[in-house]
Amino acid sequence: MDQLVVLHEIFESFAKGKDSLHTLDPASVQGKCASRVRRLLESCLQGQIDRAACSDLAECFTDVYELKRLGDICRRAGILDIALRCYHKALSAASEHHVRAVLLNNLGQVQARQGDLNKAILYYKKAVDAFEYSGSPSGVAHVLGNLGSAYRRGYNWDLAVENCFKSLKAFEKLADEFGVAQMTGSLGRVYAEMGELDLSVLYFERSQKEFQRLGDRRSAAWVMNRLGRAYSDQHRWEDADQSFRSSLGVFDELGQPHNSGVVLCNLGRSLLDRGDLSRSQQTLEQGLKLIRTEMQPAYPNAVAALSAAYSWDAWNKLTGSESAKEAGARAISQQFARASDGYSQLSTSPRVSLTELKVVSSLNRSLSYLALLSADPRDEQAVSFAERAISALDAAVANSGGSERIRLTAVQRCLVGLKEVWAVGVFCHEPWKMMKMVCASSEYLMGGARDLGEFSEACRHVFEALRSISGSLEEDRQRRDPSPQLAGAALQLRRAERRFGETDTAFSKRIASRISLAAETLEKLAEGDQSSAPDILNYTSHRRALLMIGWALVESGFSLVGKNDWLYVWDDSMNLTELGPASQPQARQKIERKKAYPSSEWEEPSPWETEESASETDVPAVEIFPSTRPQQSADLGAAVVTGGLVPVPAGAASAGQVQVVRPALNWDHVKSTTDYGHQTPWSSGPAQRSHVHSWMEEEVASYQYPPPRADFSEAPGQIGTVSEDDDSASVLERFKGLLHLPSIDLGRLSVDVPLVMKAAGGALFLAVVAYLLIQGYLR
Repeated sequence: MDQLVVLHEIFESFAKGKDSLHTLDPASVQGKCASRVRRLLESCLQGQIDRAACSDLAECFTDVYELKRLGDICRRAGILDIALRCYHKALSAASEHHVRAVLLNNLGQVQARQGDLNKAILYYKKAVDAFEYSGSPSGVAHVLGNLGSAYRRGYNWDLAVENCFKSLKAFEKLADEFGVAQMTGSLGRVYAEMGELDLSVLYFERSQKEFQRLGDRRSAAWVMNRLGRAYSDQHRWEDADQSFRSSLGVFDELGQPHNSGVVLCNLGRSLLDRGDLSRSQQTLEQGLKLIRTEMQPAYPNAVAALSAAYSWDAWNKLTGSESAKEAGARAISQQFARASDGYSQLSTSPRVSLTELKVVSSLNRSLSYLALLSADPRDEQAVSFAERAISALDAAVANSGGSERIRLTAVQRCLVGLKEVWAVGVFCHEPWKMMKMVCASSEYLMGGARDLGEFSEACRHVFEALRSISGSLEEDRQRRDPSPQLAGAALQLRRAERRFGETDTAFSKRIASRISLAAETLEKLAEGDQSSAPDILNYTSHRRALLMIGWALVESGFSLVGKNDWLYVWDDSMNLTELGPASQPQARQKIERKKAYPSSEWEEPSPWETEESASETDVPAVEIFPSTRPQQSADLGAAVVTGGLVPVPAGAASAGQVQVVRPALNWDHVKSTTDYGHQTPWSSGPAQRSHVHSWMEEEVASYQYPPPRADFSEAPGQIGTVSEDDDSASVLERFKGLLHLPSIDLGRLSVDVPLVMKAAGGALFLAVVAYLLIQGYLR
C-alpha cells in the first residue's frame, strides 16, 4: 500500500474514528519513507499522533502531495508548527498554480489556529487570487467562506456577512447544494454571534433541512446542535432539548463519541442556565468523558460549567440548613473540591490565561474546608480545618485587587478569629492562655467585621458589638463589671439581626439566626446567668457568642465576594465572552468586543487561538485537494468532506491590544510567501508570470539578510586608530569631533545620536585627558 494512501486514511480517521484504521496493515506500507509512515500508523492505532514520527516524515518527504497530507494530519492533531513546516516545504516545491492555491489556503488555516488573524487573512486573500487565476470558482467559494469565518472571529460583522454571502452566491452559481447548505449555516452562525437570534434560527433551520434533504446526517446533526444553542439563548427550552437530543441520537448512531460529547456539554450548559443542577452535573460529567482536552472551546466551557454547577449546588446545601451532618458535610466538601480542581485546571491552561480563575479556585478550596467545619468536629480537627481554609485563601488574596481583595482579607481575618475560638478548647487545661486567646479571637473578628462593614451595614453593627465584647473582656480583666459592655454588644447584634433579616432569603435568615443566638447568649451573660463556675473560667458563653458571630461573618463575607460559582464562557477564538454567577443568569456580564481591526487596517491579534478538531466543527467543509497526480485510491482526487461549518478557525484581537500592523519579516516567511503589500506573480499580470525566477526568489532578492552594517568610513569626527606618532592635541580633536556626530547612516535607516551618546563621549573624552596627563607625568 502506497504511503500516500496510508496518510490519507489516517487523515480520514479524524472524522471516522480510529477504528477505521484497523483494516490497514502497517507491514504493507510501501514508499521511500515507509518505516516512518508505519510508525505513525502504529501510533494512530493506539489513539494518538506521534509528534516525533511527524517531524521525521516532514524531513523525509519531498513529494508535494505527501507533504500536504502530512500537514493536514498535523493541523488536525494540533501539531501546528510541523504543519507549517510541511506546507511551507510543499509550497516551495509546488509549480502548479492550483496546488499553490490550496497550500496558501492551508497556511491560512494554520495561522488562524495559531491565533494570527492578520496572516490568516493575508493567506486567504492570496489563495482567492490564486484560485481565480487558475480558473477554480469552487476553490474561490470555499476560501471566501474561510475569509468570512476569519472576519467573524475578528468581530467584523459587516465583512463576515459580506464574504459568507459571496461564498453562498458562488456556490449557488455552481449549483453546489452542499456548499449552499454549508454557507447558509455559516450565515446563521454569524448572526447568532451578533445576537440576531431570530435570523440565526431562520438560517440554521434552512441549513438543517438542506442537509437532511441531501442525506448528510452528520452535517445536519451539527446544525441541530447549533440550533439547540440558539433556542437556549431564546429560552425556548423544549425546542432546545429536542434539537440537542436529535443531534445526540445521530452522532450515537454514527459512532462518533467525541461529537456526542460536545452536544452533551452544550445540553449540560443549557440545563445549568435553567437551574437544573442535578441533571446539569450528570450531563456535563458524561460529556467530559467523551471529548478530548484539546477541543477548544468545548472542553474549557464544559469544565467551567461543571465547576460552576458543583459550587452552586454545594453552596445551596451548605447555607440552606442550620447544620450539616458529617456525611452530608463531606459530600458538600467534595463538591467544592471538585469545583476547585476544575477552575484550577482552567487557570493553568495557556489558552485560557485568566488570573481570576485562581481566585475562584482558591475560594472553592477554602469552602471545602468550611463545609467540614460545619459538621461541628472536635476542637483539634476544627483548628486544622480552619488553618487549611485560611491557607487556601492566600492564592485568592494574591491574585485579587481593590475591593475584592479587601473582602477576601476580611474573610481570612474572620477565619483566624474562628480558629482562635476553637483553639481555646484545645488549651482548656491552661487557663492562663484562655483569656488571651478569647481576646485575640475577638480582635481578629473585629478586624474582619470592620472591613466587611464597608460593604454591609449589618457588618458595621457586628463590628460595634465586637468592640463592646472586647471592652467587656478588658473590664473583666480589671475586675470590673462587664455587664454594660455586654448589654451594649447584644443591642448592636439585635440591630445587625434586623439588617440581615431584611432580605427574604434562606441564606439571610440563616445568618440572622446565628446573630440572634449570639445576642441571646450575651444578654444572658450580662444578666449574670452562668450555669457553673467551670463555664465562667472557660469563657464558655463568650466562646459560644463569638463562634456564632464568626460563622455569620465568614458566610456573609463569602457571599459578598460571590465568585465561587461563577460561570465563564469562551468563544471559538478562546476570547472570554461571558462571565458571572451561574445562579443568576440575568446578572452575567456579556463582554462586548470591538472589531479586531478596522476594515482597511489590521491590528495584532490575540496570541491564543482555538484548537478546533473535526469533532467540534458544525457542518462539513469541502477540502480542496488537487487531483492531477495519479492516485491509487478513488477517494484521493475527490472533494473530501472533513471540516466544519466554516472550515477554519481564525483568531481575534484582544480588546485594547493595538500594535503595529506590519510584523517583522522573518526568513521563514520570506521563503514561503510574499510580504505584506506585495502580490503573487499570477495576480500581477502576464508580464510577471513569464519571469525567469520564481516569486519566492524575487521576494528574497528584495530583502537583504542580514541588514547592511553601519558604515562609519565617511562619518565626521572619525577617530580611527591612535598611533604613537599622534600627539595629544590631535587625539583630543578627534574625540571632540565624535561628540558632534549628527547622525549615523545605516543604509535605509537614519539614526540620530541621542543625548546619552554625547554623555558617553564626554566621559570618554575626560578619560583620555586623564590618561594623557598620567602618561606625561610618568615620563
